[in-house]
Amino acid sequence: MPRKGRLRIRDWYAGSKRRSAMRVLVVAGVGLMLLLGACSTAPPRGQMLSDIPVRAPPLRPDLFGAPLQVPRVEALHTLTAAQQAEFLAYFSDPMRAGQKPHERIYGYLEHRLADFTYHAKTLAAADALEQSQGNCLSLALVTTALAELGGVSYGFQRIRNRPVYESRQDFVMVADHLRTRLYDPTFVPDPARGVLTRPYIEVDYFPERGQRYGGQVARDEVTAMYYINLAGEALIDGALSRGYWLLDAALAHAPDNPAALNSMAVLHRRAGDARAAEALYEYVLAVHGDSLLPLGNLQNLLREQGRLEEVALLDARIRQLPDRDPYRLVEFGVQAYAHGRLQEALDYYGQALDAAPYMHEIYWRQATVYHAMGQQRRADALLQQAHDMAPRVSDRNRYQAKRHALSGRVN
Repeated sequence: MPRKGRLRIRDWYAGSKRRSAMRVLVVAGVGLMLLLGACSTAPPRGQMLSDIPVRAPPLRPDLFGAPLQVPRVEALHTLTAAQQAEFLAYFSDPMRAGQKPHERIYGYLEHRLADFTYHAKTLAAADALEQSQGNCLSLALVTTALAELGGVSYGFQRIRNRPVYESRQDFVMVADHLRTRLYDPTFVPDPARGVLTRPYIEVDYFPERGQRYGGQVARDEVTAMYYINLAGEALIDGALSRGYWLLDAALAHAPDNPAALNSMAVLHRRAGDARAAEALYEYVLAVHGDSLLPLGNLQNLLREQGRLEEVALLDARIRQLPDRDPYRLVEFGVQAYAHGRLQEALDYYGQALDAAPYMHEIYWRQATVYHAMGQQRRADALLQQAHDMAPRVSDRNRYQAKRHALSGRVN
């Protein structure tokens, strides 16, 4: 379900930090797609976790057929002729001669994106502008296209607040957020006055207090994000060959990108080569250190192979991580519920909500427990909340049907 949002603008002036916040209507977006939980098995492998490779393991393109065409890099942030003409007419209007170029780009974003709505699909700049929708990566590509037309330098910054989790079929998608900076092209440093930092406007499609910044993101990394997102959509659709060649393009731009490598491992596992998948997970951990996604994926793979001692070792490493996986907590809650430990199940679901309060599935799980406890009004209220939070019509219909089933038994 499309959701309205807002575009936050921060204007950083040389020598001081002056903030102007404007409410326009652009929305939160998903910038980076990572995948958990593919399902395929292979004979057990004897290599121990301590035998971590120091170079990237070989891939298996032979599993995925002849190379497929993927979107060209230049097409990602190129507008149509009509879109370019519309923007340049706005940008060159004599009425705006008093505005700096990066301010004119912001003004156009505010004007043109007034009806922009969030859509989880990743779109290139021209498509996002034409359809007036897209995720935060799509909007970053729109901003990039405008900046290049206006001769304005730009940069990208990753936001590392709580990642966004979503389950689709047997995949779990985990998303980070990306925002764009537009730099003042008229700035001249003045060392005598201590004015050295170039002013910029931050275009942030996902404003949230207490944001944690993950550093600058190179343009090649942003290109890789685009291909990774498309590959994720291909995997969900079962198009393994397309997914492989999209990830191959991502790795061509960012060879050690952990999201691309993790997704490539998921893809190989889904294609039946668990050995290659395990090697890729180990490589990601060796190069980038422990993180939840590759550790959880590797643990699932080893569990399927019955390598329970190694599974236990990985579990100890996962418990030391600061990030908490809400799906793992939900799994613990489901197990507790199945064994009649209802309060314990509620405790796990509560922890999962702390990690991911937007996950509609958790409210449904809580409703199931309260229904078993005989607290039907509470269960009904939680099902209503799950309904309101669900982004897809199929989920909302499912929750509505469950509410109707309970309606005759509400206390």
